[in-house]
Amino acid sequence: TDRWESQGTVAGDIYPYDEPMRMDDGNWIMAGMNSLTYPVVAISHGDDFTSWDTVAIPAPDRFYFNALSGFAAICVAETTVIPEGDEVLAYIRPQKPNWDPVVLVSVSKDFGRTWSEIRESNFSAHMTKVYAGKLSTGQRYLIANQGNNRHSLVIAVSRPDQKTFSKIWKIRHGLSAQPRFPGQSGKGPQWCYPYAIEHDDSLYAVYSVTKEDCELSIIPLEALS
Repeated sequence: TDRWESQGTVAGDIYPYDEPMRMDDGNWIMAGMNSLTYPVVAISHGDDFTSWDTVAIPAPDRFYFNALSGFAAICVAETTVIPEGDEVLAYIRPQKPNWDPVVLVSVSKDFGRTWSEIRESNFSAHMTKVYAGKLSTGQRYLIANQGNNRHSLVIAVSRPDQKTFSKIWKIRHGLSAQPRFPGQSGKGPQWCYPYAIEHDDSLYAVYSVTKEDCELSIIPLEALS
C-alpha cells in the first residue's frame, strides 16, 4: 500500500553502533549512545526484538560527553561491545581532541545490566569511532584511527582467547582523496567510522572515505594470526 504504520517504540533513547549480538543468557545486546551523547547499551527480552531495555554506562563528567556543554559539542560516545559469557567489554570513542586521546573502556559482569565507571585504557587512538569484535580464531580485534588525524586506519588483534591486544596492522595509511563537496568542519581526507564482519575466512572491514564514499578492505584471517 506504500503506507507505514507506527508500531511504537522498540528501544528507548539509543542510537545503535553495533549489530545485535546474542549473549549466553539468551538475550541480545547492542551498543550505542543516547540523545545526550552518553554511552548506553540496549538489551532484548530474549528473542523478542520488539522490546529492549536501554542501560546507561556510567560516565564521569571529565570525559566531556554531553553535547550541550560547549566545548564538548564535538564529543560523542560511539560505543562498541564484545560479549563473552556473562562479561561484556565496551570500547568507547576517545573524548580528548587536544591531548593524547585514548580509547575508553567499561566492563559488565552481569550480561550488560550493570557497568563499571568508564576509565581510560592505554590504547592510543584518534578521537573518532572505533569498532570491536571477536574472530572465529578466538582473537579479539579493534579497528581505530591512530595518530593525530584520520589518515591511518589500523586493526589491533589479540592472541587467541586473550583480552589484551598484542599486534597492530595498518589497514589504510596516508591521505585519501580530497572531498568532492564542501561540508562541515569535520570534512576532509580520512578513512574513518569502521565496521566489520567475518565471512569465508576473511574479515570484511568497511569504512568511510572523506565522509562521501564507502570502501571495503578484505583481510584474510591468516594475515592476522
